[in-house]
This record gives sequence, structure tokens and C-alpha cells, in this order.
Amino acid sequence: MSEQSAFCQKISFKKNHYLTANHLTTVFCLSGEGTALIDAKNYPIKRGDLFIIPPNVYADLSSSGLIIWKFTTSLKNLSPNTIKDFFNNFDSLFSSFLEDEIIQINDYFSLIKNEIENETTLKENIIDKLFNCILLKVANKPKIKGTIDNNPLSKAIIFINGNFPNTPSLKDTASVAGLTENYFCAIFKKKIGTNLIKYIKNAKILQAKKFLATTKLSVTEIAEKLKYLSFSHFLSDFKELENETPNSFRKKLNNE
Repeated sequence: MSEQSAFCQKISFKKNHYLTANHLTTVFCLSGEGTALIDAKNYPIKRGDLFIIPPNVYADLSSSGLIIWKFTTSLKNLSPNTIKDFFNNFDSLFSSFLEDEIIQINDYFSLIKNEIENETTLKENIIDKLFNCILLKVANKPKIKGTIDNNPLSKAIIFINGNFPNTPSLKDTASVAGLTENYFCAIFKKKIGTNLIKYIKNAKILQAKKFLATTKLSVTEIAEKLKYLSFSHFLSDFKELENETPNSFRKKLNNE
């Protein structure tokens, strides 16, 4: 197993972190709160959350201060039993862990990182077994889908995702969450770090970046798909959030 096909690192970031690879990617949140755009859907994330992103799926993490473990590995480097566990046991790729479990999983990732950097011939087996321990931890946890419906903020996120790229009204979104508009705004701002309009604007631009990175759609076509009333409005939002134009963003990706 080479470092090109297996890589583990601890990352601290203040704004955005993009994930896209031909590998299986596991992300574990050590601290902070934020959102994850995974395959065009947004999910709130917090300390103790672990999610697994399949190969060739675009993901974008956004926060004011997340610290994460990121582990990527090619499926061909995993044992048949590990792959079987992964595909047969996972109805959901998300799990949330308690404090004592967070310490244990942090240790697993630290050991994986050490083994990847180790030059011994046994490291393939050890990395595989350590990752299998993490997969079993996820498989044995209640899936987020089972608890998400009881969370007002999660109800709102699901409603927003269901209407995306349209922008639901504050009144309708607060109603779905079962909260008054004022209380919903306060909770949304506290947990997500921005208001509803800016959140949807961020989601649209994140989706635009996915289109720019993974399709040959023109910038005008992307603006239309994201339900912008005018191209100039789309261009303004993109420049505001990314400090560059969609075309320059795409050129930069192509040069990488």
C-alpha cells in the first residue's frame, strides 16, 4: 500500500475544504461545527461525527473552525472482508459518537497515520485492521437517519435540501422545524453560523463549484440549473463567496 493510495492527515481549517478523489474517504470531526455538502446535499456536522464518502463523489466542508481527521484509501487495498463489511452493513454512511468513543477513534486515526508513515512491510495489514475497527464502530452505531427527524434544525435542513435549488420562505422553513420564526432564526444562526438566505446562497455556490469541477456545463447553464433569475446575480454571488469568477475557478481546477 503506497502513500499515493492511502493517506491520513489531521486538518484544521477556517472556511472551506474540498474533497474529491477516486478513493474511499473517511472524515471524522474532532472539534468545531459546520456543514458538509456531499453530492449536492447539505448536512450539519459537529464534534464526534464521522462520515464516509464513496469514490468519485464531490464533497465540500464549510465551517468557522473544524478540525478533522481525513483518511483516504483505494478500495483495492482493503481486504475482501473489510469491503464486504462496508457495503453490507452500512445503510447510512454517517454516525455520531460520544466523548469516550471520540478518544478511541482519534487513537485509531493516529495509529493509521503512523503506519502509513512507517516503512515496515506489515503496514498494509495493520492499516486494514485499524480501518476495519472504525467501520465496525460505525456499523454498530444507530444511524443518523433514525434520530434526525427529532431534531428541529435537521428537519429544516431536510426541508431545504428537498426544495433546493429553490429558496423556501423563512415562514415555511420555521414551520417545518416546529419553531417560531424568531426562535428558528436564533437557533439557525447559532448552529450554522449564518442566516437562512446566506445558507442557501452558500449551498448554491457550493453546488456551482461541483458542476464546474465535474461537468462540462457552461456557466450560463449552471446559473439556470441553480434557479438564478439572472446570470449577473449568479456571478455576483460567486464572486462574493469565492473572490473569483466561475471561469477562473474552473481554469484553476483544470490546471491542477
